[in-house]
Amino acid sequence: MKTRLLGFGVLVVVGLIIGHFTSAGRNDAGEITKSGDVSATEVQVGDCFDDLPQLSTEDSTFTSVHAVPCSESHHWQAFHQENAVGDSYSEANIASTADDICNAATQTLINNMSSIKFDAFQNAQLTYFTPTYKSWTVHGDRSFQCLIGNDTESYFTSVFE
Repeated sequence: MKTRLLGFGVLVVVGLIIGHFTSAGRNDAGEITKSGDVSATEVQVGDCFDDLPQLSTEDSTFTSVHAVPCSESHHWQAFHQENAVGDSYSEANIASTADDICNAATQTLINNMSSIKFDAFQNAQLTYFTPTYKSWTVHGDRSFQCLIGNDTESYFTSVFE
C-alpha cells in the first residue's frame, strides 16, 4: 500500500513539474512572457499563438493553444473578447453571434490602427473561438474571442503596439 501511494505521489509531482515547464508564463500585466500551453478558457486579449488547433470537423474542440510572447514569431493574436448573453445554445446562433461580435470589433481595431500597423497586418485573416455546447450549458461559458493573423505569415509584434 505504501508503495502504491509513493508511486502515485511521484506521478503527481512529475505531472506538476511537466505542467510547469509546458505552461505559458505571464507577467503581472497578464502578458505572455514564456512560451507554453494556455487553456482555451484562459485565453486573454493580446495573447499570441504559434498556430491555431487543427480541427478535423466543424464540431471538433480543443482544450489548449500554444502561446508565445508577441515579440516572437507567431501567426495569430486574440484582439477582442466579449461575453454573449442568452440561455439557449444553437450552432446557427453561435456562428451569427461570433460574426456580429468580431465584425464590430474588427472595425474598431482597423479604425485605431496606425498606417504602419495596418500595412503589417494587411494580409491578416480573421477567425474566432466560440463556446462549445458543453461549455455553454455545463460551465456557463459565453466567451467569444476574436483572432487576427494568418497561417502562412509570421508576425513579430502585437496588433496593439
